[in-house]
Amino acid sequence: MVLSYRRIPYRLAIHGRSTRTHADVQNTDLAPESTWNSGQTVSFKGGEQMVNIEDEVIQKVKDHAFYFPLKDVRKLYSTKNPVYPMIAVQELPGATLLQLHGEEILSIIGMRFEIYARDTSRDGAIYTKDQVATNIGTELDQIIRTTYGLKRIGEPQKLPYSSDGSILRYVLTYTGKIDNRTMIIYQ
Repeated sequence: MVLSYRRIPYRLAIHGRSTRTHADVQNTDLAPESTWNSGQTVSFKGGEQMVNIEDEVIQKVKDHAFYFPLKDVRKLYSTKNPVYPMIAVQELPGATLLQLHGEEILSIIGMRFEIYARDTSRDGAIYTKDQVATNIGTELDQIIRTTYGLKRIGEPQKLPYSSDGSILRYVLTYTGKIDNRTMIIYQ
């Protein structure tokens, strides 16, 4: 079976293991030739070797200039007061796909994004919460698919926000398979 792949373009800081360099990854038979952007990190949770990219993804989304500027990008269970439009990010529990001699080799990673939007105006035009959320979702989808190579699961879900009818909740979910040795994401 041939899998398509995308690389997380970051230098690795793996807790409990030695840091891999671009040369280390290029010297494996699984690694494609690619560019490496040093200075960023992808870390493992504790000593369990579970890949955690939530903080990296949040920063990448914060750095993007959306057509409808975001007031906040945060973890899903943040205790800060909500501001709109905003994106809440949650890394979903992963699972081991392949384990060899007690080492997790291939894992499933997943991300869930909840976009919260209200009716808003921009440049003298009024946009509905549906238009705002859909626009932000389309831009976010492009970032996640092109930067991280994650595959969207199903169609976006448009849900009412139970405590305030003026807010729309727009949910996107993504998944991928990651090689824990090379940090290559397979779709």
